[in-house]
Amino acid sequence: MCKKCTFCHSGCDVCTFTTLADFDSDTVSLWTPAVGSKFDGTPGGGHTTYDSPPFLTLARDLENNPLPESCGEGIEEVVVKPSAAQIDRDMPVRINGQQVWPQN
Repeated sequence: MCKKCTFCHSGCDVCTFTTLADFDSDTVSLWTPAVGSKFDGTPGGGHTTYDSPPFLTLARDLENNPLPESCGEGIEEVVVKPSAAQIDRDMPVRINGQQVWPQN
């Protein structure tokens, strides 16, 4: 068991529905981990905080909820990060089943 679990996820602020090629600082801000997805952006790309995703960390209260003795010291931290395939599948915006962003 782990003492702390950190979930890395992706987010975006879409200002204008564009194609991937038209991403810029006026159309979208991306906060994604650099895992090889088409939404990674580029370092210094201007429309993204490259490889700077949001995190959610859950920490076990070891004083009030200690690990079972069978776990020993436990694992200090586990980080859960999406794959490129997950981001490419889940980042597009769909309205009524139709993909509206990024446009094809």
